[in-house]
Amino acid sequence: MLWGDKSVNSFRKHVLNNLDGKNNQGKCVMGMNEVNQRGQAQMSASHACSIMRENILPLKRHGWYIVSPVTTNAASGQTWMDKFRSNCGDVWDAIDAVAVHYYDTSVNKFKNYVSEWYNRYNKPIWVTEYACQDFNGGSQCSDSKAYNFHTTMASWFDEQDFVEAYAPFGVMQNMQGVSSSNDLANGQIPTTLYNAISG
Repeated sequence: MLWGDKSVNSFRKHVLNNLDGKNNQGKCVMGMNEVNQRGQAQMSASHACSIMRENILPLKRHGWYIVSPVTTNAASGQTWMDKFRSNCGDVWDAIDAVAVHYYDTSVNKFKNYVSEWYNRYNKPIWVTEYACQDFNGGSQCSDSKAYNFHTTMASWFDEQDFVEAYAPFGVMQNMQGVSSSNDLANGQIPTTLYNAISG
C-alpha cells in the first residue's frame, strides 16, 4: 500500500525501484488510506490522481494488480470517489478493484453499502478494513453481536462474486479505539472470533 504523502519516498525505494524484491512477489498494490479522513491520508481527489499516476500507474506496465485509494464509509467517501473517477480517467481505467472500509454495527447496512459501491463503480470490491464498531456515539457491539456480525459478513462475502478480498480489523495488540469485541488476537494467540472467520 502507498499509504499517503508521507510514504511516497519509501514506496518508490521499496516498490518502484525494486520490482522483484521479496516483498513484491504478489504484484498487487493498494492506493492511499482513508483519503477523505483527517488524521489519515487526507487529500484531494486531484492530488490522489497525481500520486497514483506517478507512483502506481507505472506498475500496471509490469502486470501489477491495482486497487483504488480507500475512503471511510462517511458520506464524504463516495463524494470523494466520484470526484476521483471523473477527474482521473486514465488512472481510474487502470484500477482493477475498488477498496472500501466500513465501521458500523448493522449487518444489513454493511451488505447494502458493499453492494452499492459495486453497482456504482462496476469494479470488484476489496473490503480492506471493517469492524462491528460505532464511531458516532452509539452503543458498541457486545462480544456475541460482534461474533455474529463477523461470521455473517464472512459468509456473505464468500457468496458474492464481486467481493474479491476482505480483511477485518484487526490482528493487532493496539486496536486504536476499536472495541475489544472485534479482537482477532490475544497476544500471539488467535481468538475464537479469528478462528471462526478464517476457516
